[in-house]
Amino acid sequence: MPVMLREAWARFTLIVLLALGLGVQNSAARALAVPDLTTTVLTLTITGIAADSHLTGGAGNKAGRRVLSACAMLLGAVAGAAAVLHGHPTLPLLLAVAILAAASAAATALARTDAPWTRPLTEK
Repeated sequence: MPVMLREAWARFTLIVLLALGLGVQNSAARALAVPDLTTTVLTLTITGIAADSHLTGGAGNKAGRRVLSACAMLLGAVAGAAAVLHGHPTLPLLLAVAILAAASAAATALARTDAPWTRPLTEK
């Protein structure tokens, strides 16, 4: 086997092993259900898709939202990479600030309503 191919296989093997390790870590964090136990957002979302799927005996009721979240993160990563590669290096920062401002304005407007989801939960 040529040296370049051997190095490529070693890299891919390492990537797979690290991905499996992160998946196991996130599955353990989900199983422990410790509040505020921080894990990476994207891998936890993908782990949730797999852990709650019908194939693993889960309800599968949140898969659509989780897939949409993962796709939104992918789209954001692609947009940020394109902005860095084809624009000015500060363009991703400006885009992030604009998106944050829009999300903050939307959250503020939505929080002013009197919808049931805006009220705190009460003890029964």
